[in-house]
Amino acid sequence: YNQSDYTVLASISEGFGLPIIEDFVYGLPNLTFSDLDAVIDLYDEKSMLTIEERTDDALAEGMKEMLKRKWDNKYIKQYAQKFSLEKMGLKYIEIYSKIINE
Repeated sequence: YNQSDYTVLASISEGFGLPIIEDFVYGLPNLTFSDLDAVIDLYDEKSMLTIEERTDDALAEGMKEMLKRKWDNKYIKQYAQKFSLEKMGLKYIEIYSKIINE
């Protein structure tokens, strides 16, 4: 991570996106495909770049764009805090409370 400028998750399927959160913890932006389930929960325009097409050319163009952009690594590290165990635990409690009180 210390030698990286950004990361790429070129996965066919990624349910939760833990590798992306790990990238964010180190202040690294991530490039991935927009149709991954994890993107819905993790996407932030200042932390990620998504690719619409699943082609080699589109992936290569996404990598070029990652290199062109100026990324704010401090912002990305702060954004990663949104996914801390404590905050996720509180969200689960909130959801369970709503379900119980319905």
